Amino acid sequence: MGPEPGDLSGAIVVGAGTGQRFGNVEKAFYPVFGRPLLCWAVEVFERAQEIDRVCLVLAAGSVERGRALAWDCGWKKVTDVVPGGRERQDSVRAGLKALPGCALMLVHDAARPLVSVAMIRAGLQAARRHGAAIAAIPVRDTLKRVDETSALVQGTVDRTGLWSAQTPQVFQAGILQAAFAAAGDQAGAYTDDAAIVEAAGYPVTVFPGELENIKLTLPGDVALVEALLRTRHAGTVR
Repeated sequence: MGPEPGDLSGAIVVGAGTGQRFGNVEKAFYPVFGRPLLCWAVEVFERAQEIDRVCLVLAAGSVERGRALAWDCGWKKVTDVVPGGRERQDSVRAGLKALPGCALMLVHDAARPLVSVAMIRAGLQAARRHGAAIAAIPVRDTLKRVDETSALVQGTVDRTGLWSAQTPQVFQAGILQAAFAAAGDQAGAYTDDAAIVEAAGYPVTVFPGELENIKLTLPGDVALVEALLRTRHAGTVR
């Protein structure tokens, strides 16, 4: 027997960026080892036994392309492909609406292709226990506060207790829904979903992220991402 609806875990994979930095090629479909970037993250969720349903959130003009990709790749967990909104949080709202009946909701950026099954499992366990949890790693570099006009260093920032947030970010569905409802039209002012949940008064815990779980932000990042993927998939990518 499969899980009851209330026991389901859903994943929202957000990839609705316009790709202005990538020669107007939508980032989710930017070729990485000859495959759309989106494929690498989605296939990790396909392998993760703890994930039951996946919703892809893409630019409105790429929804049909996304559905065709899901069919061609044989993704069995992708239950819907929906258009995103103007702001990232609008896209997360759309994904949340498309995954009814899931007790746990995981949000992940398509631009982080090196997510691991271990991170997914750890995030779900943490959210089940605490209500809201995000992948994060302690800040390792020395931080400087700089005057952007003069480029002069204004001081050194104490990095004690500072962590770099990643995705996946995982929530009990009711908490994420309530937090979005409380944020209303102001949801787009927050930089990630955890900030919306924090603002609504819910505690958020961290679980260990991974250094290689980097976000592909600029075209120059592609070579690094491909090198990491080559190491992870040794013998299967060229």
